[in-house]
Amino acid sequence: MPKEFEYSVTLFTYQKDKNAFVADEKILFVVGFKQCFPNAGKQFYIKNHITGNRRRFRLLKENNEQYEFISDDSIKCIINKNKTV
Repeated sequence: MPKEFEYSVTLFTYQKDKNAFVADEKILFVVGFKQCFPNAGKQFYIKNHITGNRRRFRLLKENNEQYEFISDDSIKCIINKNKTV
């Protein structure tokens, strides 16, 4: 199992008004590894494959609807939880 989980920036929508990347949990897969979010480490990276840059996000808070992460430079990432009926 990889120590660092990494997702492609193309899986996220950037919401400028919230300064946040947003995605649904059900579409997130680790690049090169078949495991869905979340991971036990409570952090992950988003990689821009065009520039080669990546940004680390750490868990800030969690509720019944979503996970909220924050990067070292204060950009948020909101991941909506899968809903079960």
